[in-house]
Amino acid sequence: SIDFMTGASEIAATKWSITSAGTFLNAGTNIIDMNAGKIDLDADADTSIVASTDDEIHFEIGAATEMVKFAHGIYTFKGLDTGGAHDPQMILFRDSSSPADGDIIGSLIYKADNDAGEVTTFGHINGRIEDASNGTEDGTIRFSTMRAGTLTEGAILTENGLWQVEDGAVGTPSISFNGDTDTGLFIVGADELGIAVGGSRPIYSTNRKVCINDDATTDMSSGLCVNQTSYDNFIFELK
Repeated sequence: SIDFMTGASEIAATKWSITSAGTFLNAGTNIIDMNAGKIDLDADADTSIVASTDDEIHFEIGAATEMVKFAHGIYTFKGLDTGGAHDPQMILFRDSSSPADGDIIGSLIYKADNDAGEVTTFGHINGRIEDASNGTEDGTIRFSTMRAGTLTEGAILTENGLWQVEDGAVGTPSISFNGDTDTGLFIVGADELGIAVGGSRPIYSTNRKVCINDDATTDMSSGLCVNQTSYDNFIFELK
């Protein structure tokens, strides 16, 4: 190792050491204290790591702060463009030598401890290659959340800019409302749409028929069916 020593009254003591493993140590504490200084990373000293503010680390590029790391896991990315360009940007780049349909490009993963102290993924957003062919590339963004202990894909933003959601059910329609989660739209089956209200299905439609209070799955092949059974004597009333 190489020791750096200083002292008073001609009594020198080791303050810094470079070990045989290449580690740079502060004797006694193993802490490098820059005391509000900075570490320059390029020849003209304008790309640096700076710790001039308590509990913050600044990363400077071209003498301007591009990223700030605060205490308690907070990161800030700064864009300095004065025009209308995309700035700042976060790029997830999958540099694959053999790109293929179905490849996951990158993910934003949201993890936390459950009540047993286990690290659990509660949600993630990922990009996926749907078509890797040069000139006809397609991609999707997929959203997943934890549901009853299973990470489940719930929505897809397609290459056509359309949203695809789960089929849902009469008690849990796939398109519903924050204040009324059992009212909305859901898929009954292939080419069959249901409207749920309060967890029941008063309206049901296929390609050629609409049924109110009656599935009419065998009684009719097309048209409008209204079933007033157990309600009142009016099938249709204008007031």
